[in-house]
Formats: sequence, C-alpha cells, structure tokens
Amino acid sequence: MPEELKEAFACVEEILGYRMVDLLRKNVDDDGDTVRIALKTSMAAYTHWIISSWYFENPEDEHLLSEIYARVREAEEQMVSGRWRALTRIHLQRMLAAEPDLTIYMVDAFVNIILTAGWHNDATTLQEYLIETFGDRISRLLNTAKRLNKMIGEEIMHCDLEALYIAPEVAFNNITMEIAGGVGDEEKMVLCTTDLGLVKAEKRLGKVGEWDEAVLLRPKVVFDV
Repeated sequence: MPEELKEAFACVEEILGYRMVDLLRKNVDDDGDTVRIALKTSMAAYTHWIISSWYFENPEDEHLLSEIYARVREAEEQMVSGRWRALTRIHLQRMLAAEPDLTIYMVDAFVNIILTAGWHNDATTLQEYLIETFGDRISRLLNTAKRLNKMIGEEIMHCDLEALYIAPEVAFNNITMEIAGGVGDEEKMVLCTTDLGLVKAEKRLGKVGEWDEAVLLRPKVVFDV
C-alpha cells in the first residue's frame, strides 16, 4: 500500500473514526452517500474546532488553555470567568504573526476522504482542483466560523455558549442529539455528526462547580449501519 494512502487512512480515522474509514474503503454504496456524509462530517468537525479554538495554533497549547479555563470556571463567578475567557482570547489572537489561512486544513480533509474511498489516487492534483473549484466557498464558511469564534469567545460573558459536536462511537441520546433525517433506531451508536448543535451553560451564583445547562440546538447525527 502506498505511504500516501496509509497517511490518508490515518488522517480520516483521527477525525471521523475507524468505522468511517472501514465504510469508505469498502465503498458499500454506488450513489456516493458514504462519501458525502464523510465530507459533511469533516466540515462539521473542522468548523467546530474553529468556533471553539483559543487561537488556531498548537493543539497542546489549546488543551492547556482549556484546562486552565475549566479551573477558572469552577472557582469563579460567571462574569469573572467570562471576562477572563474574553480577554485571553482577544490577546492571544492579537499575538498571531498573521491571520491563519485555515482553508487548506479542510481541503486536506476532503482529499484524504476521497483517497480513502478510492475515488482518486493523486493527492496533489486533487488538492489543486478542490482549492480552485471550492476554495472561495470553503473560505467563506470558515470566515463565518471565525466570526462565531469571536462572538462566543470574546463578546458573550454572562454565559458560556459552545458548539456541540458528537464524537464517533458514542451512544445516542435523544435529549442532546437529533437523528439526521428524523428516523432511526435510537439504540444504535453514533457514526458521525453532520450538523453542529449549540449548548448554553451559566454558573450558579455562589456555587462551586454547578451550572445551569441547556441544549439550545441539538446536533444532527448519523447512526452506524
């Protein structure tokens, strides 16, 4: 197996899970539904990352900042933790040497999915085609996600709003999830998330580690077959 294809499999598995890689490799349908679902899920995953990111850089730094913020939220009142979050994001993003071009990340995810499905065998040619054909539309989508990042992360302090993405192989919960298409066996495991949701959390005044939480919009998920 070519090294390029092994890397594509690994990248798709990291984002979409082993089961999706298996379905793409088996190419179980003739109408391309599996590939379309995988592409839509990768868009949801990357959009979720952009909306939630502190400053679009090192994942280890992102994790550390999230851990620090979790402790601040635990101990401080909502407006204090919200203000800390807003100021931290503002100053971190001002430190960036240049505005990051995030389009290539989503394009590479598309390339890896298409290679995994066996629809193409030249990553460079496919990447160039996708950028030329869909680059502007992808850029507009990601710019919208960055605006949401700013609104949720910097402008709203009286509560925490978070984009909700369900990871693969999680048991379905009809309180926090919605079945894409509206029908299905609710006993099954989630294969992927095709549409993001939105959850609101507000710290209870004078309490430590207690929040009022509500799912404002349930993410849409697809079940494993």
